Amino acid sequence: MEGVNVDVAFLGCDGFSAEGPTIRSYQEVEFKRTAARQSRTTVLLADTSKLGNVGLHTFAGYDDFDGVVFERALTAAEKESFPQLASLGSL
Repeated sequence: MEGVNVDVAFLGCDGFSAEGPTIRSYQEVEFKRTAARQSRTTVLLADTSKLGNVGLHTFAGYDDFDGVVFERALTAAEKESFPQLASLGSL
């Protein structure tokens, strides 16, 4: 993955920590970290049911993403609970 040039990486997650999106699978951590680093644009994909979950591994920081895609707009309460996501902006 280190030698691959990626225009846009769409990365999913299992949940969110204060530091960034999380996943449960250790096997995915390095791939997702590298994909985020190697891409010109990195987009986080998640459904809002993940907002209450925290996976075991944080694979990137919120500032590593250029945007986020949810299935719906975040509510005011969700934006208040996750200001880092709200600041990314929806794509």
